[in-house]
Amino acid sequence: NIVRFDWSNGSDVEEFVLEAGMSPGQSNAATLLLPASDRSFTVAAPLGVFYVRVRARNACGYSAPSNEVVVNVSCSLPAAPASFRAAVNGSIVTLEWNGVADAGDYILDVGSAPGATDLLSTSLGNTTSFTAVAPPGNYYARMRARNACGAGSASNEILVTIQ
Repeated sequence: NIVRFDWSNGSDVEEFVLEAGMSPGQSNAATLLLPASDRSFTVAAPLGVFYVRVRARNACGYSAPSNEVVVNVSCSLPAAPASFRAAVNGSIVTLEWNGVADAGDYILDVGSAPGATDLLSTSLGNTTSFTAVAPPGNYYARMRARNACGAGSASNEILVTIQ
């Protein structure tokens, strides 16, 4: 959630003050002092709606605020991992899937019946493969990608059978 702000420089400016508020005219979210040489600012912003303006400061004091810009920082859930598959060698199971561009990590869901998660639901980190030892049985597995907004839809569900 990267946001960039740009403004033009005035004369005799010593520094800029970037103010962000949760409501119009407020600066309760952030107040940042920036050198006069800066005419832009890039920040990783949290989710939400912010009202942002810039003021200049020189030896005489602060200018009136610039026009206020409404910034809506939002995101969407990641896509489902594609091509979820398993390879079984004895009791060793290797799961692989295609990565999702905006995934921060992946959640493996395993159940004793289709659609269930009664056996396991855990984060595997930001990887596209996982190997484990499993006892004999039938396991229904699927993968979900997760980002700052939450977990997306599940991949195709596969049946993994360990003899």
